[in-house]
Formats: sequence, C-alpha cells, structure tokens
Amino acid sequence: MTADNRTLVADSEICGAAGAVRPGSLISPDLGHPCAAAPAQQAAPGRDTSLALRLLDELEFPSKRLGDEADAPLADLNAVLAVDYRAVRGFPRVELAHELRRIVDNYIMPYAQIWRCWQDRQRLELLRRVFNWGDVLVNAEPHIEGAGLSLWGFSTETKVQGRRKFLIFVNTAHDCGAVAATIGHELGHYIYKAILGNRADPAATGSMFTEHLGDEQELFSDAVVAMSAYSHPAIREITGGGSVTCDSANKKFPEQSRTAFATIDPHYRIDLSRGDLTAPWRIRYLTLMVHFFKLRCALLDSVGI
Repeated sequence: MTADNRTLVADSEICGAAGAVRPGSLISPDLGHPCAAAPAQQAAPGRDTSLALRLLDELEFPSKRLGDEADAPLADLNAVLAVDYRAVRGFPRVELAHELRRIVDNYIMPYAQIWRCWQDRQRLELLRRVFNWGDVLVNAEPHIEGAGLSLWGFSTETKVQGRRKFLIFVNTAHDCGAVAATIGHELGHYIYKAILGNRADPAATGSMFTEHLGDEQELFSDAVVAMSAYSHPAIREITGGGSVTCDSANKKFPEQSRTAFATIDPHYRIDLSRGDLTAPWRIRYLTLMVHFFKLRCALLDSVGI
C-alpha cells in the first residue's frame, strides 16, 4: 500500500494521551538534564575530536571551556562530521527518496501546525481538515525522572478501543526544536511502514546518529525532518548548489553550517547560545542539527531533491 492511501497524522485524539506505553529498552544511557550539571562521560581512548573542536571554535563555542564530561558528545559530533552521507549504507534508494519528497511537499510542509499540536489543542480542528483517520496518536509530556533527557522519544504500535494505532511518545522536557525533530522522525517511521509495510522496530530517537546511517528506515525517518527543515530552494541557496563535505578540504562548512542553523525552519530551530545549556547538551543538540543539515545536503547532491 502506498502512502497515497494512508493518513499520516491523527484526528482529534492526536495530542491526547493514549495510555502510557513504557519506554522499556528504547532508552539510551542517562545523559542528565541539559540545563544542569551532566554526569561525567569519558570518550573511548583514541577517539578523534579534531573536526568537532574546529567547528565549535568557528561557531564561537570555545572548545577550551569544555570539561571532561563533553568528551563522549564531542566524539559523536566528530563521527557525524567525518562521514560522507552520500555513501552510507542506509541512504534511501532513489525511488524511495522521491516518494518521500512527494509526501513531504504535499502532506507535511503545507501543515506546519503538526509540529505545534502537542502545545496547542485548539489547532486540532486545523488538523482534522487535513487528515481523515485516527491512525497516529501523539503522547507528549515531560520526562525528567529515571532516564530523563536521554529519552527523546519513540514510537510503537498499540490498540486503543480495539483499533490498531501508531503511538508516538515525545519528551517535551527537551528544547522545542528537538521535540519537533522527534515528532518528525517518528512520523517518518509511520510513513516508511505505509510505503513498504512493517519492518523492524525503530530505535529510540536520540541514540547516536551514526547508528542511523546504516539503517534505511532510520535514515529515511531522519530525512523527513531534514526535508521539512530545509526546502529545496533553501538548501540550494545555502550550498550554492554544490556538494557539502566536512573534511579539511571544505573550508566553507562552518560558514554553511552557521547559515543553515540561522535559516532552518523555525519549528526545528534550537538556540545553541542559551546560557543555561550545559556543554554536553550544547554539543548533542549541535550534533542533531549537523546531522539533519548533512543529510539534506546529501539528498540534494545525490538524488537532486
């Protein structure tokens, strides 16, 4: 069944609680609150962080002020920077990428209220005009205890009043831009399954983004966010129509990143200069934004969308 025959977001229940589905194993190691002192995390010996440190310095987040607790997030950022997204195993097939663009252009971009529905229940009437079924439910609430901010969100299938539903849980204790990205990513899993049928259970949003690069479903779901965050004209203007790499040969990447972060769709924008962000969480949110920017560039460069 193609996505033409499926509704992508729910009816009047979309922002209501659909029963608590416990995260279970879909939780990353605890990273602490982004606005509080984070627990120390040591990077594995020999992890390269040179690209990450250079980007931080050029974005005016001085790396000399980072403590040891930033080592692991720095290594994750460096890994994302070092990868050529056009060559990763999980990069969407051409026909799948074009179908994604059609869905994003027709069913997501025109309806930006999707990303704010968890905040304003009065917007539900607008959603009803767009989507006809109640297949997708969003359970949005802050989650600080236990796993805390290490859980960004996840999706699962469940039954509500005898009808199968696709439940998205989002942790609203995160920055609003991160919450929007979580909703978009989990909605991507729903779209992927609508196109190709049920596949393996998705990983929790917020796991290391390098883990997504080898999994088509995960990277497809990230592409929903990337394409929603940057329109085709916007990404062409940022890159000048050329490819984006992050090796030492591309001196323009920090400048392009700065422009990308400033011009990203406002629903996904994260203020990385906030004084209350700890260094580890500033880096983790930066990794999120770099990941989506690089993926969007790769889609333009490799598929032309």
